[in-house]
Amino acid sequence: LGIARRGSVWVQRAEEEEGFAGLWGLSHPAKLSIYNTAFLDLIIGLSHAAAVTDSIPLGTSVLLLLLRQTADVASYAPTLQHLAGRRVTPGVGAGNNAKEFDVSNFSMRERGPRLTEGTDALRELFEEEASFSGRFHDFEDVRIDPQWTIHRGSFQAGLLTSKTVRGTSGRLFWTAS
Repeated sequence: LGIARRGSVWVQRAEEEEGFAGLWGLSHPAKLSIYNTAFLDLIIGLSHAAAVTDSIPLGTSVLLLLLRQTADVASYAPTLQHLAGRRVTPGVGAGNNAKEFDVSNFSMRERGPRLTEGTDALRELFEEEASFSGRFHDFEDVRIDPQWTIHRGSFQAGLLTSKTVRGTSGRLFWTAS
């Protein structure tokens, strides 16, 4: 969700009235020079969009999973879906901007393995009761409420560079079913 010239409420309502298929946003804690806008915090921005629109589907095109706590991400989607009363589709990615990793105190070299394990941990957290043990995540008998109403293909994770792929056992893309 970029900061629109006329304000985000006006833009979000106009998108809904024009029949847009959905309102999606990107997550960037550090401004990237390729974008000619500032970014609102994605989760807060989508929460605002849910409050000022009635039916437009909401989603994250790329939420940088590695720069947030996995358990928090696992609670954002069902909470937003519950409050919005409609479908929310979270998409997560590895990210590729060194400055974002620097400011978040994570190593870019670990982004592939962290994304792979993070998506596996999320998949577990979206179940009624979750347990997981890995290199970066370790939890037992955890429940996230409200529960997420999963729609086929409604959780997406992607990696974009061959350098990242080498660290993820070749898993380029995963979609929940």
